[in-house]
Amino acid sequence: MLYIRQYYTTLLGSSVIQKYNMHKTVKNLLPFLILLLSGTHAYSQWSSVKYSYSNISNNTTNGFVDSDTSLNSQQIFSPTYKNSIANLNLGNIGQPWLSLDGPKINSGFNLGMNAYKSYMINPDEFIYIVPNKKPCTDIKYFQGSRANGVVNLDLIHTQYIKKKYPIAIVFNRLGSTGSYLHQNTDWYNTQVMGSIYNKDSNYILIYRASFSKGSLEHNGGIQDTGAFDSSDISFRNYSPVNLSNSVSKLNSKQIQAVQSFHLGPKKIKINDSTFKKEYKYYLTHYINYYTFKHNYTDDSIDGLTYQYRNYGAASNDSIVESRFTNKLVFSGNPSYPNSGTSSYIEHSYITIKDSLKSTYNNVRFGVDIDKKLSGINVKSNSYWYINGYNSRDYNITLALSKKLEITAKRNLLFAFTASGAKNEANMMAQNFYSNHYRWATKMDKVGLTKFSFNIKETNNQRSNFNIQQKLNVDYYILRNYVYNNPLSIPTQYNGVLTGSTINYSLQAKVFKHLGCNINLNYNNVSDNYYLRLPQYATKSSLYYTGKFFNSPMNFQLGADLFWFSKIRSSLWNPVAGVFYFDNLHYTGNYPLIDLFFNAEIYQVQLYLKVEHAFWGLPTGYQFLPNEYYSATAYPMQPRAIRFGLRWRLGG
Repeated sequence: MLYIRQYYTTLLGSSVIQKYNMHKTVKNLLPFLILLLSGTHAYSQWSSVKYSYSNISNNTTNGFVDSDTSLNSQQIFSPTYKNSIANLNLGNIGQPWLSLDGPKINSGFNLGMNAYKSYMINPDEFIYIVPNKKPCTDIKYFQGSRANGVVNLDLIHTQYIKKKYPIAIVFNRLGSTGSYLHQNTDWYNTQVMGSIYNKDSNYILIYRASFSKGSLEHNGGIQDTGAFDSSDISFRNYSPVNLSNSVSKLNSKQIQAVQSFHLGPKKIKINDSTFKKEYKYYLTHYINYYTFKHNYTDDSIDGLTYQYRNYGAASNDSIVESRFTNKLVFSGNPSYPNSGTSSYIEHSYITIKDSLKSTYNNVRFGVDIDKKLSGINVKSNSYWYINGYNSRDYNITLALSKKLEITAKRNLLFAFTASGAKNEANMMAQNFYSNHYRWATKMDKVGLTKFSFNIKETNNQRSNFNIQQKLNVDYYILRNYVYNNPLSIPTQYNGVLTGSTINYSLQAKVFKHLGCNINLNYNNVSDNYYLRLPQYATKSSLYYTGKFFNSPMNFQLGADLFWFSKIRSSLWNPVAGVFYFDNLHYTGNYPLIDLFFNAEIYQVQLYLKVEHAFWGLPTGYQFLPNEYYSATAYPMQPRAIRFGLRWRLGG
């Protein structure tokens, strides 16, 4: 459940990662920000700032987590590789991508266009930043070489106004000119957030306003992959592509507000002389207004194959979603006996505009339970839709967990989760209308039953090593799976698919200087034609760490490895914004290796990395395949050098 008492000193925020492409803007903006933020303000230590985030869609909270100030994995800034173990992508930062980690189904209303969503603010998330009393600023900046012009800027600033009203500003921008023809991307997100509460802390208002915008070119992939593979590697950047003037423009706007009334007794007894200020019940009202627009234009059909060609060569297709949501939650404080339960009712008025206009009134009820029984933490989340586009959708989840303290320096957490869900297929899979693609079909609901077992070891510290590791085993049953067939048309598999996933992750440092971050994934599916998941995948880092010539500077010198086993590939449809099946080609079984150097001195971190380090080795030294594709007709980017800076302004 959502603990409203945590809102007292809470801000809304988001760790969404975006892209930047405008070099001149960054060159002008960065010195100004540094001058502004390092002025006469008294800054607190950024490392003491904590975060607590809660997802509006399921009323859960993960508690307070310290902001990550370590060097580990900071060199991985692309959402494509940061948020997945294995993926298909179009060979440039900011382009659409598809996770290959395992099957997922949507929760609630989903328009589609999911391949872009990691670059935009999630409309269903509420993320809180808890500031110190003094201003704090975190700046992270990445710059790429001129060959592919990557720029990334992330900025978080928090402070109190008049020592009473917390406020935060989050700005993210990232983009790239790309290594091949017509690959430009440009994304940015801006958020302003804060909270207001009264003297007795029995009422609080939290708000967030956000804006996301993206623009990217589609090149349709390489025209002749055979000629590309056989050409001199230094001339591949100029290989002819299928589209020369195709652009997607996306934007979203959102206003969120949460107001909470705290009811019941103010104090609970700790002992005979100590009382803790707590409220027994919370009445919370959520408001969320969200709009999203995608516009696709091209002036010719070039070398791509389309469903229809007789409706004109050029396209100017747009789709707009607007959503206004009200949600009322009544919840109990788990500090009180038998009070860790919440229930809610939610109404969303949804409007979709493309060639036609559709409206839906989504209504759902939900119940969340959070209790501790005989030393076991019990959590249950359930909801049912009774009206609207998602009418008769449901989700039921039960999670059991127990923490065991093996020794003072070693803890084990055991968890078991069972869930069952049915959800309406996304809107664009059932209805789509454009010059080149048109379909309208009613699909059965997609069902997912899943069982998960998890073991997590934390705080395992000994004289020569420090280990944190996690093992997760999933078994799932998937019904009425939706995929896009080789003609790009959404199709439903009217049967049952099953699979299992085993994931093992390890963070370790041994003998003080040798470190690793290892993530291994294993998939076993009943039919690998429909569930195109790699059987094996890894995202791992190995590095040496220590002091730089006995100076205050800590450093890491190492390598990242991204690899997954061979699978049937997919193509990209820029008109409908989906990946679709390719039965002629395979992808995978290519080790992508990055070399990196990270350093930290006080509150400043420096990053230097060589991406795709072994690309283009001279003949006789080339141990990697000559054909390196991240999706059909989309080659991976060539070798690139990135450097970055993170500056946490604090005491």
